[in-house]
Amino acid sequence: MTGRKIIWKADASITIFLTLIFGVILSVVTATFENVRVLSGSAYLRSAAEAAVVSVFGDYNRELYQSYGLFGYGGYDGLGVTELSRAIQTDINHNVRAVPEESAMENKWKNASQVDTSLYRIRNVEVELTEAMDITDRSIFYGQVKKFLKSKLVQDVTTKIQKVYQKIGQVDPEGSIPKNLDLTSQYEQGKIEIPDMEKEDPEQESNSLGPGSNSPGQGGTPPNLEASPMPDRAGGNPLETFRELLRDGVLHLVCDTGKLSKETLSSVYSDRKEKNGLRSDETKELGTADLLKNLITDKEGIFDALHVLSKKQGTLIAYAQHVFPSYVTACSQHYQYGLEYLISGSEQERDNLMGVVQRLLVLRTALNYAYVQTDVGLKADSLATATEIAGALGLPMLITAIQQTILLILSVEESCVDIAALLKGKTVPIWKNAFSFKMTYPEICSVSREVFHAKAETFPEQQKTSGLRAFSYQDYLWLFLMMTPEKKMRLRMYDLIQDDLQMRYNATFSLEQCVNKIQYQIRYQMPFLFGISLQQGQKQGWTTRMIKGSHSYQ
Repeated sequence: MTGRKIIWKADASITIFLTLIFGVILSVVTATFENVRVLSGSAYLRSAAEAAVVSVFGDYNRELYQSYGLFGYGGYDGLGVTELSRAIQTDINHNVRAVPEESAMENKWKNASQVDTSLYRIRNVEVELTEAMDITDRSIFYGQVKKFLKSKLVQDVTTKIQKVYQKIGQVDPEGSIPKNLDLTSQYEQGKIEIPDMEKEDPEQESNSLGPGSNSPGQGGTPPNLEASPMPDRAGGNPLETFRELLRDGVLHLVCDTGKLSKETLSSVYSDRKEKNGLRSDETKELGTADLLKNLITDKEGIFDALHVLSKKQGTLIAYAQHVFPSYVTACSQHYQYGLEYLISGSEQERDNLMGVVQRLLVLRTALNYAYVQTDVGLKADSLATATEIAGALGLPMLITAIQQTILLILSVEESCVDIAALLKGKTVPIWKNAFSFKMTYPEICSVSREVFHAKAETFPEQQKTSGLRAFSYQDYLWLFLMMTPEKKMRLRMYDLIQDDLQMRYNATFSLEQCVNKIQYQIRYQMPFLFGISLQQGQKQGWTTRMIKGSHSYQ
């Protein structure tokens, strides 16, 4: 046969080409599948991690929240950052488990972790807390406190107190009180020389001590008591009886010292303040004028300390009034004078109350002294007594100084009445008048603790909202807290919270271990389902991934 063409065919060539094409397509598909699987695995683990963190943070410190309205994880028995990390990791492992734990326990395999039908097959989860912020962090603490309060309350009360305080600091602008006390102190110590009466002009002596002379406060010479129509109504020498009155201290006069708290507060976050109270045994060594100096000296600078209140400080004060007790409020804490500690910062609760009482004594004495300077009757009676005491010396300046010292003693005694009333939950007028001033001049040398408390009962009970004319004990505490620096107040709050929870619940409690906010990163591994083995028996390839997140109490 001629002209026949023979065509040779390659059998299965199409199959080979299709196999190669499908291999490429399969590689693309599997690579895409693995990529989607890895990316969705990250989202899956992120969801599991968020659920785990929320679950773990749900185990907040209930005592801390119930007592002080603060959220924090742990803080006792070693529960802190380390345990938090472990708890989150444990919960994540449970959340990514493909087979329920009950089914795994019933499975025939000895190793229940091998039972895994999950698409992601996440393994080797490691949780690391890159940052953990506790309650003592300033921003965290304020964030928690602000959610506890209504800011309008802070603004209203603060504005009311500031309006009143602006008028208080103008008492004795010329500083005559220290000068008069210094002169009286020299008289008590016998350092004032008695003038030689024989060398003086009899006519001048008669004019200086005659009944028609002006009072020292009016620029003239004082009258002699014997020639004066005004008898001495003091019933004794106020300079001598005043020290006996303070023999057991001011605190004894204004409250029942036998019922005071004897608790001791531990100081961890703030520096404990030294005691500045006047001991009772010191009253025997000091003269009346020096004793008055120690009592009414403005050691804390309360007439200069008030400044423009910051929002943070106002927030702290309002929070303190809600959660911390004081002498006049009931409490569930082991300490009783929490607000007083924020002001005074002493170790002993009694000293903290004494610190507030001393501040009240300074402030109330200044206000009462301002009133007695306007009372004509009190000034006349005190002049008669001063002339009886030092008139023989013939020194007008000395008689004036003793007169003002007597008025100051009367003001201190009136302040004791005021403080006793405040500690009983009464309200006391800020500015006194003839009706609200309880002390009478004949009582100046016969007063006692019982007299103070009887007069204190005549003041009205504390109202829910004190006006601008009367303050309660809580109002004065608010005022003193406004004079306490923000940082010092905040650190003392940490002391109170930690000390209270240690004493009432768990001795290992630490506020610095109460975690409120965390930032974390999680490393984990995922196997490639379509990994290529270069050698027989080689383990499938794994990829290591990491996610980051954060969580805090809201």
